[in-house]
Amino acid sequence: MTDAVLSFVKTGCQWRHLPHDFPPDSIVHSFYRRARNSSLWDRIWQHMVVITREDAGRKGPV
Repeated sequence: MTDAVLSFVKTGCQWRHLPHDFPPDSIVHSFYRRARNSSLWDRIWQHMVVITREDAGRKGPV
């Protein structure tokens, strides 16, 4: 599901033009909206920043 959302964000395609190997566009869009409304994407981003900084030998969050 996350791969489908990232594909949408990266390419800028419309939901209905997602590749056919992803779940139906209505399901992906619903997941995206629920994740956005619950701030899930912000939490994922913050976690990725911490991991990236630690991998680079820096201390946790900025």
